[in-house]
Amino acid sequence: MPVTQFDQNQKTIYQRDQYAKGGISRRHWDRRDRIALDLVRPSDRTIVDIGCEEGVTLEKIHRRFPERSVMGIDTLPEKIDICKKTRV
Repeated sequence: MPVTQFDQNQKTIYQRDQYAKGGISRRHWDRRDRIALDLVRPSDRTIVDIGCEEGVTLEKIHRRFPERSVMGIDTLPEKIDICKKTRV
């Protein structure tokens, strides 16, 4: 999928590929995820990642909270397929 679903001439950018490169983007995502996951309360039994893309953050959630129910939602079928293939 392209960056936006509306301009089909754009090159596809895959979240997992960008994350694997490391650098400032990865540090940003790791920091963003750490801040978000620190907000999860002990009483939260279900965690939903809306706009989960390829599931990188879902994997972090599952590793940190293995006893919780974790769900990802996205609108792009290709991203959902990638996420399903890499399930923990």
